[in-house]
Amino acid sequence: MCTTSVPYFKELIIMSFICEFCGVHSTECKTGGEISPQGKKITLKASIEDDLKRDCFKSDSSRLFIPEVDLELDYGTLGGIYSTIEGLLEKIIDNLKEKNPFVGDSSNIEFKEKLDTFFAKLELFKQMKEPFTIIFDDPLDNSFIQNPYYPKEDPNIVVEIYNRSNEDNEEFGLNDIKTDNY
Repeated sequence: MCTTSVPYFKELIIMSFICEFCGVHSTECKTGGEISPQGKKITLKASIEDDLKRDCFKSDSSRLFIPEVDLELDYGTLGGIYSTIEGLLEKIIDNLKEKNPFVGDSSNIEFKEKLDTFFAKLELFKQMKEPFTIIFDDPLDNSFIQNPYYPKEDPNIVVEIYNRSNEDNEEFGLNDIKTDNY
């Protein structure tokens, strides 16, 4: 386990586990520090190969959307991942193929064809053969996508800051946290 500070972002806690007996391994990243008072939605319109090389952190408190394929990953899906956009797409593809109970189901040909089309489209995005949009919606503001133009504004990214809803606060247990007199 170690901590590292990402410039212009936050402190990340990187945890890695390897069992020397059975060989199972896992890696996870979490943010450190205080909870942000507002949420953040980051939209990247990826259109060139360099967009795939951007560092990103998708926290476990972030939902992820790729509208071109109607992909929605809810909070906690994939856990916390520090990678590149390309690496994140690879992780999504691998995870959906490994943990999808319908991938091996050949009883519904139409569904299998739709699934094959879905994965083929994600592969095209991963190779930047088609432009796509990736959206991180993080009510705790724990996710980021690198801005290679910093300190200038990134022409391919739209960042929206918003107030969390009561439902968001409830989802993450923030309505029950007492911080007075601590």
